[in-house]
Amino acid sequence: MDKPAEMFDRDHEWSSLTRFITDDQPGATLGVISGRRHQGKTFLLDAACRAVGGFYFDATEATDVESLRRISAMLTEHDRPASPYHISAGSA
Repeated sequence: MDKPAEMFDRDHEWSSLTRFITDDQPGATLGVISGRRHQGKTFLLDAACRAVGGFYFDATEATDVESLRRISAMLTEHDRPASPYHISAGSA
């Protein structure tokens, strides 16, 4: 996974994300990203998702209805299904 040109430094963090994303072991895995506020965690995750064609959704403070509307719209834009996704509280 090539590190984006606009990313300065962050070689260690990018290598860790690359290892996690390209791990071919079977089954689901969970990665936890932690750190102080405003240190670039969102930037790293968004860049990693873009590098592999993945989907990234940041859960910002919003109502449940607004969050579900946003994720539906963003996932529809990412996947380009035949008909748009409409995720609602009763969908889970």
